[in-house]
Amino acid sequence: LVWRFGGGADAPASTLESLDASPVLCLAMSPHPFRDEVACGHQSGALGVYVLSGDGAVRKRLPARSGDAQACAWMPSITSGDSSSEIDPDSKERDEGDPPMVLAVGSREKAVTLWSWDGARTSLRKTLSLPRCPPNLSEAQRGRLWLSLAWSAIDDEDTAGAEDAAGAEPPAKARTDGRTVHLVTASHGGDLLRWTLDVHELVGSNGAGHVANAPVAMDKFGPNDKAHARTVFTIRVKRGVAVTTSLDRSVSVWDVDSCERRWSTFGLGGFSYRVGVDPEDPFRASVACGDGSLRSLDLHRAGGGGDVMWRGLPQTKATCAAWCPPAEEGEGHGGRVAVGLEDGRVVVVDAGGQGRYAVQRDCHAGPVVAAQWIRRSDDSGVGSTNELWTLGEGRLWRWRSLALPEDRRKGKGAGDQARGGGGIFEDVTDSLAGNDRVERGGASSFEWLHPSRDAGPPDFHSEPLSRLAVGWNDGRVSVHRRTLRSEEADLLPSDLLRSGDDRSRWSWTELWCTREHTKRVTAVRWHPRAAEDDETALFPGWLAATSKDGSFLVYDGGGVVVRSPPSCRQALNDVAWAPGGAGGDSPGGDSPGAVAALAGQDGLVRVVDVSFRPSLRAVMRGHDGSVLCVCWARVDDAGGTALLSGSDDQTLRRWDPDDPSHYPERANPEEKEKAERAEGPLPAAASNEGGGEEGKDAPTLRGSNAKEPVDDGKRAKKKAKKVSGGRGLLKAPAWESTPEGVAAG
Repeated sequence: LVWRFGGGADAPASTLESLDASPVLCLAMSPHPFRDEVACGHQSGALGVYVLSGDGAVRKRLPARSGDAQACAWMPSITSGDSSSEIDPDSKERDEGDPPMVLAVGSREKAVTLWSWDGARTSLRKTLSLPRCPPNLSEAQRGRLWLSLAWSAIDDEDTAGAEDAAGAEPPAKARTDGRTVHLVTASHGGDLLRWTLDVHELVGSNGAGHVANAPVAMDKFGPNDKAHARTVFTIRVKRGVAVTTSLDRSVSVWDVDSCERRWSTFGLGGFSYRVGVDPEDPFRASVACGDGSLRSLDLHRAGGGGDVMWRGLPQTKATCAAWCPPAEEGEGHGGRVAVGLEDGRVVVVDAGGQGRYAVQRDCHAGPVVAAQWIRRSDDSGVGSTNELWTLGEGRLWRWRSLALPEDRRKGKGAGDQARGGGGIFEDVTDSLAGNDRVERGGASSFEWLHPSRDAGPPDFHSEPLSRLAVGWNDGRVSVHRRTLRSEEADLLPSDLLRSGDDRSRWSWTELWCTREHTKRVTAVRWHPRAAEDDETALFPGWLAATSKDGSFLVYDGGGVVVRSPPSCRQALNDVAWAPGGAGGDSPGGDSPGAVAALAGQDGLVRVVDVSFRPSLRAVMRGHDGSVLCVCWARVDDAGGTALLSGSDDQTLRRWDPDDPSHYPERANPEEKEKAERAEGPLPAAASNEGGGEEGKDAPTLRGSNAKEPVDDGKRAKKKAKKVSGGRGLLKAPAWESTPEGVAAG
């Protein structure tokens, strides 16, 4: 369809006859001020040019391509700078001496063809073949080439820095004294290429300086860690700046002159399952995304975008991620991250090594929902190493050895234990559950508590300050301590395994176990000061737990509930303590306290202060789906913090809990009333005084003042009638609602 604007007509001016029956993939309008050619490319590879001047459109066919014609673009009209005459944009006349136009066509045959067009005839000027496909790309990525392209004039790049981006539009005809022009094209796996071409060779000029078959310089945009991770769909160039969109859901801005990226932002291609902060760089966060990738965020830059740390594996999702802390103070780990996948596999990614990774040979039976690295003393008791724990399908695993990216780079086999690889694990779920393994139904969450660095070195054999908190599917929460047997006399002959196997040298002691939740525990988190156990400790052994029943409870070191805020109407999926347990007058304060952020199934992010009497400090609204995770992170050098939340609406949001707009009293009353009507009344809890609603299996009460329930062995057949409040005592007959009844009064 051809549309002409400015005449007041709402209907198309004309309809062009297609070249064939296949879909049209690309169109390009002529940039010349008086020429109205339109280039068209089809999925079948057919190419054509429509001339719209005159009474009817004239269609000219070009030689068809062997693959899909995916993109086409006319080269900008370039004139010499010594031309003194200006062009009248309102002129209807066409200069017969205009040089031929050049059309660039990108097709599935992995090449860009350049055609000259003089208004009647066309000729092939040059073919630009793409470089070979990188060997690290999967078969799916190799077949997803989309060869988008765009032209960039050299003089626009030279003057781009001197012009204001918000200024006037550039002239229709770019003037230059040079002989070259840039063509920006996509390539395999998300790469961007810049081709430097000779203008005179393309237009067929025989002027001074013309060189037949002039060499073409090709430059790659980079560096590699800044490039797109997947196919580039669109490229637009203006004033020396290129804007690209990609299958990896990112938008990037590039400097065509230097081939470097200026800015980037991205959208998530799936749920934001887990957010974590780099222990060595507090301004760097990672996001485990539902599209299988692991992304990195720079929180220090205002409005900064993100980078793809790891592109993921085909046909799976990244459901959790955990940064590996330094083994010793000041010792780096090179950005090592453990990633859990939906299919149960565990991958160790070297974030600082261009996405190198190693997949463990064993995998969980279901999605990996949690992962954590812990510090464990060496056998000598002098140093320490990092140990990985993962949870999937209700089973908690301790990895005794891991296949690491550096081992894969050195050619070590993943199953060769003698070389340090393989991924050997130990399932500790049954050891923790004991005799209640059936009732507990598997673990649903866990977290280790480590002693603070200023508490001195722990006892190697007992590790008294290291505790493991576990949430279970039946609503229980338990805390365990792991001890290492120091005497070999304690070991049975069957326990003496081969060298390096320490599965039976550990014993577990359950410190406490309680069941206060009625549904599955979704998260357990230690208070930042829970490891303090001296007389001045404010929060010794404090543990927060959230559940699918909407409850948020805080336990002390003995398993007693010390804080119990009001339950939410829907499930709570995650909880995160503020750094240092920040308290004071604001959620981000520096004074000692107990402030936690809650991720709600209802799409709300709540900040609750449980330092003394529980109080709601802030409510953040904005997610269109359930909030899956929350995390506190630093955002400036002054120690300012922000709250990150990930949701199943495929967004990751950053909040400032100190913003007055998030205070609970600022909530919209209409929204609150609407939510209450949609969700219905809160279920009343059963009590011994008989004030709650009686359930199916609830024991009956004998007498109106009975305080102790008496089980008569029978189920209640009917629920107790609710108080009517004066309604329904006398029901009017139906005829009163008829016109006759209304007339009778």
